[in-house]
Amino acid sequence: MDENRIKEFAAKAEKMLEDSTKKKAAAFKILDEEPDIFTSKIGGTPYIPHDAAVPVDKSGREMRLLAQIDCALLDGLDDYPHEGMLQFYMSAKDPWEEQKIIYHKNVDRTVMQAEVMSKITEMTEEEKNIFPVINGGYGIETQLVEESMNRDDERCGTLLCNYFAQLVGEEEFFEVADELSEYFDPDTSDYWHKLGGYKCDPQSWTRYRYKPNMVLDLDSDEEELLLFQLSYEHKLGKGWQDTAKVIIGDAGVLNFTIKRKDLKALDLDKAGFNVSCS
Repeated sequence: MDENRIKEFAAKAEKMLEDSTKKKAAAFKILDEEPDIFTSKIGGTPYIPHDAAVPVDKSGREMRLLAQIDCALLDGLDDYPHEGMLQFYMSAKDPWEEQKIIYHKNVDRTVMQAEVMSKITEMTEEEKNIFPVINGGYGIETQLVEESMNRDDERCGTLLCNYFAQLVGEEEFFEVADELSEYFDPDTSDYWHKLGGYKCDPQSWTRYRYKPNMVLDLDSDEEELLLFQLSYEHKLGKGWQDTAKVIIGDAGVLNFTIKRKDLKALDLDKAGFNVSCS
């Protein structure tokens, strides 16, 4: 098979992947100021009901707010809650071994920020140096987007091979299988801060393997969904500290994932957590 023919069918296979794996996501950008306790944010002061306390880790140490999301912003994402507030907490110690997700179905707006502040101890310098969100908290601005499976997904390479083989036949596919990966676009997702969609992983790589019997069922209750993802937020190179809002190792990303059936049941203790750095 000549190079032009490989390029032609590689492009068609990519289009098949794009069309067959579309998902909606709530992508967000990080703003400069921290909003009040009832508003979506990363870091900073959380909403805590009158009769609740700050969550603690197994050693009794206070956990810190990584993010809180007004679930009304998730309208349009199937299976995600569309009312109340979703909160993500982490222990501010190295390594980040403990996390907790809390869902408030109802938000009591009689809670005062001063009341919440009285429940929280100030971060130590050690915690400030470890916690990913630095210099306080920041508001976020979301938008509903649609994206397709990116090259960080372990299924992506197999699907591309399967689609290519469907187009040209197995015989021609195996003639070029060993070099086929060179003809696919290596780009990943455009959205690195988000809820829903596909996770990004700076350390992953796409494995191009042909599995003709692979079944793609993105609507399965066993499908692993991206619950929340946060990337580093700073410039690279000299002076990067001056613009830093989020530091995750060396240009890294963290995410929470959960099976669809567990998200539907709001069984959030079953969520997984991962940190990956380039």
